[in-house]
This record gives sequence, C-alpha cells and structure tokens, in this order.
Amino acid sequence: MIGIVILNYNSWEDAITCIASIKQTTRCMYRIYLVDNKSTDNSLFYLNETYRDDSDVIIIESTENKGYAQGNNIGVRRALKDGMSEILISNTDVIFQNSAIDNMIVALESREDVAVVGPRIFDINGNDSQFASKLLTFMRFLRSKKPFCFLDKWGFKSGRYYQYDQLKPFTFYGMVSGCCFLIKTLEFENINFFDEHTFLFYEEDIVAYGLFRYMKMTMITPKALVVHNHSKTIKKEGLAFSRYHRCCSALYVLRTYVRINRFQLLVVIILIVTPFCVKSIYNRSYRKYLKKMINYLLIC
Repeated sequence: MIGIVILNYNSWEDAITCIASIKQTTRCMYRIYLVDNKSTDNSLFYLNETYRDDSDVIIIESTENKGYAQGNNIGVRRALKDGMSEILISNTDVIFQNSAIDNMIVALESREDVAVVGPRIFDINGNDSQFASKLLTFMRFLRSKKPFCFLDKWGFKSGRYYQYDQLKPFTFYGMVSGCCFLIKTLEFENINFFDEHTFLFYEEDIVAYGLFRYMKMTMITPKALVVHNHSKTIKKEGLAFSRYHRCCSALYVLRTYVRINRFQLLVVIILIVTPFCVKSIYNRSYRKYLKKMINYLLIC
C-alpha cells in the first residue's frame, strides 16, 4: 500500500478536486494523508465535513505553519508509522489522469537503482512543465539567474536541467518537480525526509543531494500524466512573500549542500538579495520582509 501525502494551506477546494481525481483514476491500494498546514480559511472544517466518513482519507492538523518541508514531513512520518511501502507527495493543485499513480508504481518497482519517479506534467494550458534538474552547483545556480539566464539561447539552460525526450522514460541523477513524485519509503528514510530548514523552494535540490549520496536515481515516466496549476497557493500570498523565501532557501542550500565559499556567497547576495532590498524602498510588501531578510543575512 502507498501513502499519499497532500499538504493543504488555504486551498481546500483544490484538495477535494485532487483527491477526487485520485479516487477516479487509481486502482492500487492507497491511503491519503491530508495535512492542513494551519490554514486561515476554515479549510479544516470543510475537509473534516467532506471526509468524516471516508476511511481512505486521514486528516491531520498541524499546530503551526512552518512551510512545505515540515508540513509534508508530518504526513510522511504518519505514513511511515502505518507501514506504507512508497510515499507519493502531491500538491493540492495537481489533478491525476487515468492510471497515473499506478503507472508511477510500475516504473518505481522496475529498477532497484531508482528511488524516485515523477510523472509527465502539463500546465493548465497544455504545456509540458516537468523538469529534470541536475545536482545544483554554484555555476548552475548562476546560469539560472539574471543576467546569465539571458544566455539561454546559447544553450546555457542545459547547465541547470537535462534535456530529454518527453515521450520516453528518462532516468538521471537529480530530481523532478516537487509538486508530484513517488519515492520508496526506505530511500526517503535514508535521506531523513525533507530538510525542515527551508520554508519554501529548493526542496527538490536538497532531495537530489540526498539521493546522490546513496547513488540512487530518478525517473520520469511519460505513461503517468498529471495536470498542475502551478503555485496557485503561493500566488495568493504575494510576490514579496515568494521572493523572500526563495532567497532564504537558495542561501541555505548553497551554503549547506553546495558548500560555496565566502566569495561565492557574496556573489549570490549581490544577485538575489540586493534586488530584493532595492524593491523594498518603493514597495510596501517587500518592506514587510526586509527586516527578516537582514536578520537572515546576519546568520549566513
């Protein structure tokens, strides 16, 4: 049996739609662990009302919102306690297509060296949006940021992501999108689940480092199809909120996992933190997070 962990924050309607798609398209045995991450929109009430008689859905209330990693870990640890053999992580804004989860399980069990399987992902406009990220390095990080990202037309984007045929299975060292992936429970335990030092963003890069430590690979299977309404919940919180956490998570990952030196750290601060500080001069929403940003920089 697999444990499906869905983290909800102020998106109870999306969660219900997501779970409905799981029920309609999945044949394997599963149990859903729906974690409410201290929502402020009465999500917990609506979810309890909807699933109070549903034995397949376990609703877990988080006492505080400490972000994506900590919230998901609550569900993962409960699934582990219940003896689940694989863990599926899914955002609330993911809709599963026919047999997506079943096909991911088949792919995961097909190779011992594969620890994670991701589906083929389409956005709401029908565009392919799954990525195969390489292990993050300082240079790969630079290539993803302005002004270096403007060099993509010369092929620099391939430094951050693998280019692959979306119609064929693709296996690699790295990680897929965190919005939806299936992972073997044993491998998740080995890497100590999600690193709770990040609130949002860069979780995939941290998982990639953990998998690489054990020489475990990731696979994308085109037989599994999902639709993802990208970052719908994050958009509700605003751009300043998103950029603040993206900056902090980037600094944490680069220092802790990539192990950049002080000169490289200075370069990163100039590239991602300085623009945030400049925006705070004329944007009230950025000023709201400026003090937090300064305090975070002081501990770097």
